[in-house]
Amino acid sequence: MTDPLQEFGWKKSSYERPSDMWVCGQACEGTPCAFGPTAKGQCQHRQACVPKSNGPEFFCQRPLHLSGKCSEGPLENGACPNEFPQCKPRHSLLYFRRIVVGLSAALSLAMCLLLWSGESTEAISPGPLTSHHASSDVTCQSCHTAATGDWTSKVLTHSTPLNDSALCMKCHTELGENPFHSHGIAVEAWETISSAASSKPGSTPFLLQVSTSLTDHDSHKQHACSECHQEHHGAKHDMVSMTNNQCQSCHQQQFASFEHGHPEFDHTPPPGSIRFDHAAHFKRYLLDDAARLMPDALAPTDCQACHQASDDRSKMLTRGFEQMCSACHERDIKDRDFPGIAFFQLPSPAGDEIGEWPTAQQSTGTEISGFMQLLLDGRPADSDWEIKELLHDIVRRGQSAIDEKLANDLKGFGQFEPSIIPALMHAQQVWFPNLHDEIARHREGMAVDNSVVDVPKANLSAPQEEIGGGWYVRHDDLSVRYRPIGHADPIARLWLEQTLKLRGKVDSVPDADSILAVSEVLSNPTGSGSELTPVPVASGRCLSCHAVTRDPATSELSIAWSTTPNRIGQNSLTRFSHAPHVHDTSNTVCQTCHILEDSVPFVSTSSPSMLTNILKGNSEPSPVTCGIHGVSMNSCVKCHSSESKLDNCQQCHRYHAR
Repeated sequence: MTDPLQEFGWKKSSYERPSDMWVCGQACEGTPCAFGPTAKGQCQHRQACVPKSNGPEFFCQRPLHLSGKCSEGPLENGACPNEFPQCKPRHSLLYFRRIVVGLSAALSLAMCLLLWSGESTEAISPGPLTSHHASSDVTCQSCHTAATGDWTSKVLTHSTPLNDSALCMKCHTELGENPFHSHGIAVEAWETISSAASSKPGSTPFLLQVSTSLTDHDSHKQHACSECHQEHHGAKHDMVSMTNNQCQSCHQQQFASFEHGHPEFDHTPPPGSIRFDHAAHFKRYLLDDAARLMPDALAPTDCQACHQASDDRSKMLTRGFEQMCSACHERDIKDRDFPGIAFFQLPSPAGDEIGEWPTAQQSTGTEISGFMQLLLDGRPADSDWEIKELLHDIVRRGQSAIDEKLANDLKGFGQFEPSIIPALMHAQQVWFPNLHDEIARHREGMAVDNSVVDVPKANLSAPQEEIGGGWYVRHDDLSVRYRPIGHADPIARLWLEQTLKLRGKVDSVPDADSILAVSEVLSNPTGSGSELTPVPVASGRCLSCHAVTRDPATSELSIAWSTTPNRIGQNSLTRFSHAPHVHDTSNTVCQTCHILEDSVPFVSTSSPSMLTNILKGNSEPSPVTCGIHGVSMNSCVKCHSSESKLDNCQQCHRYHAR
């Protein structure tokens, strides 16, 4: 292994000159001369050797690789008798290498100057764009950070796929705040989803195993758009199409196909659902109880009575309260016999020097309403004059006086629309006609004579004066009350929504009891809300249908006011369109997938938890049941199978959560 690869020495091998631009023309035959060409490429070999003298004699010096010493020997003058034919020298390998390197450098520089000088970047386009991107205002700079700036910045700037992906977000703003995370979901939320995901062992196809082994499963890694969406493949190229193996390469639970191994659907009702039990309505209320509940209307017999397809037939929408529910529930909601919720009520006078004070037909007691306690900073009135001062201030300054008396986080409770102020102004004119003069004298320390103000007598036909917008003034108990004006009542909705904001702060809010006193009436479907009304009132029936729900991601409470909640959810990866599945909305078609439950629950078992108990943490929101079995995979597999070629993941799933 230590022997040299070449014999060295002028007698045994030719002299190599690798740094010269020329080589001997005889080199290709293996017999190059010992002298080699000149620097200009001329042959300088004339004789076979240069004889050597040893005194008066000369000896042949022809090397062995040229047949060794000749038999003739040198001439007497020392010249070689054998003439060596001249060759035609040729360029060396180094010469050609230098030409290639020089041309490559020149070509590279020319390409840089050509391609990195403005619009010429289009010259290196790898192919035509898709029809979605091939507009006149889309250039290379629109999608590639390396194509922006002058040529020097392009040489010195390092561009990554994520840099290019950031340019995509200028147009694709619908992808949310985390477009480069897995499925566009924040890392914290994604880890929660992953930990809850099922990882049951299953049969994983070989190609899927290979794809999985090559996939980075780091949930913190950001993904560039180009990992899935490849451009420059022509106008008709589908950039969003992906194979099932691509979709499953990161999944914890993998399976062969939709019909073999796909997890069963989640049957949990979507958050924000209206509390409506289909089984109870179709098997009881609209059959046995129909004549009692809706004597002047016909009971619905099919799904079309409440549901209608959207314009594109992708969704099944509800028709609204007036068409669906009013036949049975309109009478209850109006609460004709309900005196209303007392938001302002005069107590029996406690002092001796009270000035004017109206007489009540019935005992009003010493308690004041919950809303009045809010205005009095959550405490009982110190004197009768404090109540008169409160009424005087509101009548004189209006809404600003109410806002000023409520704490910052409680101001929403005073934003009544319709306003309570016209009702309070009317009450002041009847109960305290000289209130402004009395307040002025009292503030100056002057004596105010006591007097009794006679108020209008209540009668059965007109027990209270209607001010408008649901506000009433009752003179028999000296109260300003609000009675819900119908479905979607604005005051009831306002108070309930503001009460929900107290979650987690009930114990720390000084006025919590005052707020909850009103909320009890608005959220209790079995309580009357007043000693004058012994039956349930509609103002407490809001939550019988509009459920209080808790967002599983944020734990925030909300009330489902809409009959058409987002059934897919904010971060859902699932999509479904009724259009290709439903050709008509007959019961037979709908119940192919939506099957009524067999058991019909009693009303008492489905009554919602009291809002107060939920806020205090004593109970959780009652589960929402719709009386319909969840859609089973069996109803889908009939059509979505490998045989029909309709089992691609993208048939029902999207990658970017929406």
